[in-house]
Amino acid sequence: MGMRVLYMAGPGDVIGTYRHWKAGRDDPGQVAMTYSGQFYDVMREMGFEAYVVGNHPRAEVVREAGITIEHRPLPWMSRVRGGYHAGWAHYARGLARTARSWGADVVVPMMGTHLFPLAGLARGGVRLIPSIHCVLWPKFIGRRRLWRVVHRLDGNALRESCAAIMSVSEDIDEQVRELTGGVHAPLRRFLPMYRAGAFDDIAKVDWTARPFRVVYAGRIERDKGVFDLLTIARELRGKGVVFELCGEGSSLEALRGASADLGEAFVCHGHLDRGTMKRVYGRSHVVVAPTALGSVEGFNKVVVEAVLSGRPVVTSTLCPSIETVRGAAVEVGPSDAAGYRRAIERLSEDRGYYERLAGSTAGYAQAFYDPRRGWGTLLRELLGKVEDQS
Repeated sequence: MGMRVLYMAGPGDVIGTYRHWKAGRDDPGQVAMTYSGQFYDVMREMGFEAYVVGNHPRAEVVREAGITIEHRPLPWMSRVRGGYHAGWAHYARGLARTARSWGADVVVPMMGTHLFPLAGLARGGVRLIPSIHCVLWPKFIGRRRLWRVVHRLDGNALRESCAAIMSVSEDIDEQVRELTGGVHAPLRRFLPMYRAGAFDDIAKVDWTARPFRVVYAGRIERDKGVFDLLTIARELRGKGVVFELCGEGSSLEALRGASADLGEAFVCHGHLDRGTMKRVYGRSHVVVAPTALGSVEGFNKVVVEAVLSGRPVVTSTLCPSIETVRGAAVEVGPSDAAGYRRAIERLSEDRGYYERLAGSTAGYAQAFYDPRRGWGTLLRELLGKVEDQS
């Protein structure tokens, strides 16, 4: 067998995705093509042995010929300040020990934090190819004291220990260049991917249909701006505007309780599978992604899904994915609830404005169906270069 590749995935159910992948189908719980599913494709195509570690909270291990997949929950995530960083550093050191004992040739860490504990692998000949999906610090806020220490260490690792760096947005690229002083391994961009035709069954919405439906999809957290949406819903009460929120998070029950008096005008669905999520998009008029100050998202896929559904999107100037769909979006200042209300109100009242934005969505869609721009294709290319150099 060829090289051994250890992939540090994120918090998703990579074992569940693997079982769907093995059965020849996409994970029905996800709208986009999963990164772990793309990783499994690459490993099979290249004939490499794989070890996948995800931080899903359900501890579990699957071992089969050529692949090991482990859910290894994160420690100490309820702690604050130093405990949070100690937990991540401890987790990364555990990954480094796994990589050494398993004999990894390449490690692909999903990096949002704490790359430096893996840097020693490079000195032992292991090739590091970090995949960065979140900005390294919140835009317009800057780095706090403890983070500055972590970022200095991570900057050294990015500058000295990586064979290549994978990034999902220009915002991330800018921060990598800042941390490294512009001295780093090749920095390569990828886009989230969707199956061709995945949104073809979502019909164009009739602007005249009422109520005017606004959809939010994502984590139900305060820093995602969901309570701003509740404020807006109250202000637009009686104007025929309905909000549907899809997703889970630590603020879900609090938001449900706070919005109970609005009834069907503000609905918190919780997590929805892919089919149900598409039905929600199908009855929507507009999608809102109110990225707030303090967010560390690297690329909001909901912005893409709005465009693939033919819907305009209202989002923040903070949103890293805005550059890829700008002509189909209304940009609002970060944490500007009044700006979001004005944008939604105008879209619901100005048919020409609405249809101009909706009509421009098709021009942005093709990039997200093009596998040549996806994570899997980029990983395959980078692993091929490592193999050639071995």
